[in-house]
Amino acid sequence: MNSSPLLADLAPTRSLILARWAVAAVFFLNGFAIANWVVRIPAVSQKLNLSPGALGLVLLASAVGALISMPIVGRLCVRLGSKQTTLLFSVGFALTTMLLTLAPSVLVLVLVLFFWGALNAGLDVAMNTQGTTVERGFQRPVLSSFHAFWSVGSLFGAAVGGVFARFAVAPSLHLIVVGCLVLLGFLFVSRFLIADEISDQSEKTSGLQLSVGLLVLGAIAFCALLGEGAIADWGALYLQNSLGADAGLAAAGFVAFQLSMASLRFAGDALRLRLGDARVVLLSGIVATFGLALAVVPQFVWTTIIGFGFVGAGFAIIFPAALGLVSKLEARSSGPAIAWVGGVGYAGFLVGPPLIGLVAEFTTLRFGLLVVLLAGVAIAGLSKLLKTA
Repeated sequence: MNSSPLLADLAPTRSLILARWAVAAVFFLNGFAIANWVVRIPAVSQKLNLSPGALGLVLLASAVGALISMPIVGRLCVRLGSKQTTLLFSVGFALTTMLLTLAPSVLVLVLVLFFWGALNAGLDVAMNTQGTTVERGFQRPVLSSFHAFWSVGSLFGAAVGGVFARFAVAPSLHLIVVGCLVLLGFLFVSRFLIADEISDQSEKTSGLQLSVGLLVLGAIAFCALLGEGAIADWGALYLQNSLGADAGLAAAGFVAFQLSMASLRFAGDALRLRLGDARVVLLSGIVATFGLALAVVPQFVWTTIIGFGFVGAGFAIIFPAALGLVSKLEARSSGPAIAWVGGVGYAGFLVGPPLIGLVAEFTTLRFGLLVVLLAGVAIAGLSKLLKTA
């Protein structure tokens, strides 16, 4: 793998090691903040007297903001570099997180969620771009570990948020405290991020050309995040409503999915180094497909819980591996390329849950989840094109 003089100089130094931990911290803080907000959504819904349907429409505002933001941030990463873009969007994300529970009306909440979603998506693109810069500096895979830290931050944030909710701390005070801590964390670790390689000014303004390889990677990201979002939203409901599991066992399915995903992400970089990104995507698609088959075909509670664990392991490192391939394919314009692939993947995350619900409406939730099985099959099939794309 070729590297720039800048990154080659940094590779053996303390600076690159610090940059790796700084990016990991940014991922952790992002997951931590999002989880704290998710825990307090019921309180905000109750405060504004929102029905489940109305709440779903309100939360859609963050998705709209994200989809608008992603392509803009890709261009910013080229102009400013991912280091400055990460700092810019992390500060905005932390500040808007403090405002989420302060909204006095539905309209204000929609506006805040729109900007929060846009800033969160911008941070997502920028920190992944910075992650690929660090990965090129190390000249070996490290990107999956960053996503693992996001998962750990999310789990830790859910636990902390649950404690705040359990002791009836006001949601406004809760998220102001969280937002301040996250803001301070972002400001501290941003000093250790590193500059991207931009060889000349013409590269800063060059547009992104959609190659066959990028289209394939976008489709893989779409299928992976479709499956991830679908299991996160419908897995526990399937166990409880379709299989008759109690609330505790239904939650165990979600925990198995999340823990296996977080655990494999820590091992993901070693697998990417040993097997290569294309083969990792293929094997991950096979594992996800097997897990879904185990979850929905036998229709037993425990086989479903175990199956969800395999699904989490299958989907764990597909997206980081896809971004690693993007970085190799579009080394000079990785920001816009990551933004495009990330945007397509995020669209899958949004499409997945309602698509499962639509299929379930006309058939059963079991058949709805078979859509995720098809996504796993598609990922395995598309991975075959990566060698020639």
